[in-house]
Amino acid sequence: MLSPAQFLLAFALSCGLMSGKIAAQPLPTGHSEFIFADARSNPDKPITAWCYKPTTATHDSRIVFVMTGVQRNAAEYRSNWAHHADKYNFILIVPEFPRRYYNKDDDYTFGGVTQQNKAKWGFSTLEHLFDEVRQREGLSAEKYSIYGHSAGAQFTHRLMLFMGDSVRVDIAIAANSGWYTMPIYAVDSRFSFPHTLDPRIVPESALPRLFANRLFILLGDQDTDVNAKSLNRSPTAMAQGAHRFARGHNFYHQSKLQAIALGTPFNWELIDVPGIGHSDKGMSDAAIKVLFND
Repeated sequence: MLSPAQFLLAFALSCGLMSGKIAAQPLPTGHSEFIFADARSNPDKPITAWCYKPTTATHDSRIVFVMTGVQRNAAEYRSNWAHHADKYNFILIVPEFPRRYYNKDDDYTFGGVTQQNKAKWGFSTLEHLFDEVRQREGLSAEKYSIYGHSAGAQFTHRLMLFMGDSVRVDIAIAANSGWYTMPIYAVDSRFSFPHTLDPRIVPESALPRLFANRLFILLGDQDTDVNAKSLNRSPTAMAQGAHRFARGHNFYHQSKLQAIALGTPFNWELIDVPGIGHSDKGMSDAAIKVLFND
């Protein structure tokens, strides 16, 4: 029979307290947030997961990640999406990549892909956050859905381009991206990576799988301001179009032509959203219908 001291020691070990680890708790119902320091990827660059869990959530609930724009205003994005989580019974996670650790916009919008070590990519951190939430909630979901607006759309479409077979996404939506990495290979050095693909990151043999994924390009048909404050006006970005709406159409049609040239199935879709400009709140109403086939 264990003494009281032995019992307490065994209890501490079973809970992970002596090893410095505490068993992850399920998310509380409603609004919450937690710090995620990814031990497998970037433990020194923690992100904040802003969460919303509906009262009706079960182990069968889906996980939907929503990626913020350049302001990284995750709390606001969570507010925009919480009522959708209630209606469609999914667990909402809005990751915030803080400027303290991801100072350059490219650190966020490119998922850190310029680093040679794939484990250090922000895209890998998102995959590991999915594992964390799934474990906390005891979810059966093997894949997640992702929506990104503006800078978040840059993150989202590049996640689908760069992560290869390791990405576990069922549906991805890139809404109102400022500019794109075209799924073609540069023949002119002026339009090399990151404006087009780097074959060392995405070999041509991977393209059929990329085009087979379910990627939706959502574009507000009023997102046509050529003088928008955060619009990339570099010569290579301007070559994609004068504004976000034009660039999105160009990205989709160039991608479709590439798939046709390769003779491979093309499962991407382009959706114009009438009457909406550069607004996550406005685009979310269209995006949720895509995510849940409503």
